[in-house]
Amino acid sequence: MAVPTISEATLGPGDEVEVAVWRNPDLGGKYTVATNGEFFIPLVGAIQTEGVGVTVIRDKITESLRAYLKDPQVTLTVSNYRSRKVFVLGEVQKPGIFSLGNQSMTLVDAIALAGGLTLDGKGKQVFRIPAGERDASATGSVEEYDIMKLLRQGDMAQNPRLANGDIIYIPPTTIANVDRFFKHLRNIMEPIVWMERAIILAPHVDDALHGEGGAVLINSN
Repeated sequence: MAVPTISEATLGPGDEVEVAVWRNPDLGGKYTVATNGEFFIPLVGAIQTEGVGVTVIRDKITESLRAYLKDPQVTLTVSNYRSRKVFVLGEVQKPGIFSLGNQSMTLVDAIALAGGLTLDGKGKQVFRIPAGERDASATGSVEEYDIMKLLRQGDMAQNPRLANGDIIYIPPTTIANVDRFFKHLRNIMEPIVWMERAIILAPHVDDALHGEGGAVLINSN
């Protein structure tokens, strides 16, 4: 089984980023993503952020500066997340943090953004921790859905609309004791998701969920 990892976060309107160019401080600065998903950097121009990870954005800036600098070294840091986000974790192809932007998004939409289920993903048991329900130690704060019923029977109740801060988790196996599992999940994710810092989460969420190591925060350098 391939070990799932967390991909880097995407940006959205209102998010603030800081760009630094080594030995060229005048070329760096702080920028805010506009409502159209762009921010503007001198010499580089408009940078479109929609659906693009922070590493791709940094690489685009670096490539644009090659016209003016020899071997530019660029650092991009997300200094403040203000846009609407959802978190999709577990057995999907590209677990990560996704921007809602100004659009509505359903459970299935979010799973599709994450590349769909892996071969080990259990579509019959998909969990949602709604925004504001951060005490996942209580099963009442965890909602369970069966997207196979949606696909096979057209049961729209299995495809709720998501809100800013919702967490979606697809387990690799059926979970019998949901309360016990989410106590464990909350302890792992609290320093990662609850803080909502600027970020790529790594290295192996699967290991962390099974008590075999931990997740590490790194920046986009």
